Amino acid sequence: MRTLLTRHLVRGAAVAVAGLALGAVALAAQGGMSPPEEAIVKVRTSYLEAFNAKNGAALAKLYAADGMLVTAQGELLRGREAINTHFAELEMWPHIAVTPGKINVHGNTAWEAGKTTAHLTAGDGSMQTIAGHYLVVLELDAGQWRIKALSVANDAPEMMMKEKMAKPSKM
Repeated sequence: MRTLLTRHLVRGAAVAVAGLALGAVALAAQGGMSPPEEAIVKVRTSYLEAFNAKNGAALAKLYAADGMLVTAQGELLRGREAINTHFAELEMWPHIAVTPGKINVHGNTAWEAGKTTAHLTAGDGSMQTIAGHYLVVLELDAGQWRIKALSVANDAPEMMMKEKMAKPSKM
């Protein structure tokens, strides 16, 4: 019975993801998204897939060489190498989801602000859900949109995990 339920949940999730993807394609076909917006959605999707797969190297490649990341803990990381090191040393990877806002494009610069939800299993085995916001600035570099700066902030800083999510970075 549990296996049958699991199969139905997995199929339901697959249908939901396919529906979201088809909705984005339909919106683009209706003229709802410009080519730059479509490309930026691909960057966002790649970021979420890499993060939730715990693939720090793939995440770092999405950043400009001089890109910056401000973590939810307030740590500022400068440069793709520092960002790669941060993800390589990350001990606890929450599962993240975003509710994106409007993409704004002005020439070779774009930005988007939205909401985040992170699900994390704490050291004691309990599940924590942390809501927050993000702001991302992207730049068009040699025909490729890259993350120039990303800042993530939790809505309730007092709910931050007592244990640090990452080892101290060596900069």
